[in-house]
Amino acid sequence: AVQRILGLEKRLLHCPLSEVLGGYPEMAASVPQVLSCPEQVTGWSRYYECPDHGRTMTFRLALFPLAPDGLNGQILTVEDLTERTQMRSRIARMDRLASLGRLAAGLAHEIRNPLTGISLLLDDLHDRLLHTPEDQLLIRRALEEMERLEGLVGDLLNFSRVSISDCRPGSLQSVIERTLVLFEQTCHRQGITIERHFEPVAQIDLDEQRLQQAVLNLCRNAQEAMPDGGVLSLTLGQREDVVCLKVADSGVGMNDEQCRLIFEPFYTCKKEGNGLGLSIVHNIVAEHHGAIEVSSSPGEGSCFEMCFPVSSAEETNVKD
Repeated sequence: AVQRILGLEKRLLHCPLSEVLGGYPEMAASVPQVLSCPEQVTGWSRYYECPDHGRTMTFRLALFPLAPDGLNGQILTVEDLTERTQMRSRIARMDRLASLGRLAAGLAHEIRNPLTGISLLLDDLHDRLLHTPEDQLLIRRALEEMERLEGLVGDLLNFSRVSISDCRPGSLQSVIERTLVLFEQTCHRQGITIERHFEPVAQIDLDEQRLQQAVLNLCRNAQEAMPDGGVLSLTLGQREDVVCLKVADSGVGMNDEQCRLIFEPFYTCKKEGNGLGLSIVHNIVAEHHGAIEVSSSPGEGSCFEMCFPVSSAEETNVKD
């Protein structure tokens, strides 16, 4: 069991403990140290968080005596608590997002009404100042800022709403192609090359408008990460009963801390931005019973991968 949990080679099982745990330096340093101090062994247990191929694994190690007097040796137990820890984190995140959503919805509704009134008054004032172009210019700038604020209010409402997606069996590739039609010209002007790597995949249950918003948000995020041009790559493929889309860029990339927080609402790595775009993507993917992950390194670009289960209708057709 330990061999499977820790991913050990079989030959290591008969080696000294420090060598068995060599792939986990923190464990290899602390466990032998505890065993060398009998007074510390009783009731000893500890949690370890270990990086493993881009994800964090959580283990609990504990020592138990082979005999009541503890003189005949100790049993070292290893538990993989990764799924339990991740589930606890997901539940905490959902609770946090629900609270933020209620707050955001309340603020957005309270702000939108006076914003509309201010915009109408500024429009009227602009029309009355036909003979003072300088004042009109100031009012136009104020109206532009109002539009930005209204955009933020709209994002807050999109983030906070509990959407009931109208999911039907459909083609994810078609959604991607429609999104790129809206997006290709801006990329071309910015010197960004779009690469498509599409394999034939099964249909998924999708809400076309919501999923198009998610793909567009990821593409815009990639575009903003490449201000001097680069390559935007979209890869569509299938692994057994899961359809996956990777959106990768050759931009500035992110460090581990940024990757950990990137889907949190109001967190942003940009000088300008409200930090809601990727949170909205995360919510849309969750609505489709999918999962989204990010991998990135500073200076090496970022890759977002969305995975969705194959449509139940598709699975039924395969069985028939």
